[in-house]
Amino acid sequence: MSTRQGQVEIALRVIEGLWTLRAVPADHFADDCRFFLHGRAITRSEFAHLSQRALSHAMPDASVRVRRTLHTGDTVAVRATTSGTHTGELFGVPATGRTVSFNCTAWFNFRGEQVREMHIHWNGLAPVRPLRDAYDRLTRAASVAGLGE
Repeated sequence: MSTRQGQVEIALRVIEGLWTLRAVPADHFADDCRFFLHGRAITRSEFAHLSQRALSHAMPDASVRVRRTLHTGDTVAVRATTSGTHTGELFGVPATGRTVSFNCTAWFNFRGEQVREMHIHWNGLAPVRPLRDAYDRLTRAASVAGLGE
């Protein structure tokens, strides 16, 4: 397999692993790999927590549909959509049982066949806002009616 093919395959594995219960092998990342979420630097452990705990718990049936990949030099870009059932807390919103979808764009800079820098951007809060708003309205209504906690 060429380095180019290997880089694209690794980028796809990372995207799928981020949203599903599949672990991403640590050797896909350089020891000095830098991670960015919406332009903010995050640590390797924050990335692991995000992928293996937070997202997989909130949408355990998540599936990823890759919409497009671009490759130039040592950079791979991936555009994907993730869909799943909201069965666990997601960005502070308790489970709703509804299907939610996220669009994601990720940029990977490689050194050989290891990711040395990864940038992830998604509309993560866009599908959650209506859920959060509905939850807040129900909570307020229950409180007013004396049905609160």
